[in-house]
Amino acid sequence: ITGVVTDEVTNKPISNAVLKLIDDKGKVVSEKKTDKDGVYKFDAAVNCSNNYEIEVLKEPGYKSNYAKIEIPNNTNKVVKDISLNWIKNCDPYDLICLLNINPILFDLDKYYINSKAAKELKKVYVALMKYPEIKIEISSHTDSRGSNEYNQKLSVKRANETKNWLVKRGIDPSRLITNGYGEFDLENYCNDNIECEEDEHQVNRRSVFKIR
Repeated sequence: ITGVVTDEVTNKPISNAVLKLIDDKGKVVSEKKTDKDGVYKFDAAVNCSNNYEIEVLKEPGYKSNYAKIEIPNNTNKVVKDISLNWIKNCDPYDLICLLNINPILFDLDKYYINSKAAKELKKVYVALMKYPEIKIEISSHTDSRGSNEYNQKLSVKRANETKNWLVKRGIDPSRLITNGYGEFDLENYCNDNIECEEDEHQVNRRSVFKIR
């Protein structure tokens, strides 16, 4: 039994997806991973008198899928391609959405990682340890108060501090891309000269993460 696992939207092959071959009694008889081209193959474990189900999993972000396999009498090979779709309502590359992580928020005019931010950043660390093949972009932002030049420099410091927190705990720096966007990508309406509550300003002082 062989085939290719692909992304349902892009049709691109998915590497390192886990496939479990399940017999008609519900027992997992073999487990394989797709190669770099998304190809899987079950051979020695297949009994031609049985029918099977294949469960396909790929984390983070993909919903699991199942495929029924009926073994015909007139061939020694069954080809079954399987597609996976992303978890609903998530940008397929948004690590915060996929792992249910809160944004990393900063205090006013500061770039250090506070205790609340550290709690969420630990989730990013765990994901990077669990999935060593992924790289992420760290995008950091400020609120609108202060000059554009000051806020640009501050956002770069926040991105670098976020990266350094992860590197100090063993993450390879080559897996972390940093960008500072200053005040030019606000989460709400709190632009220059608009009165906002402090908690409204704070949601703009953030680091967010995307898979690259």
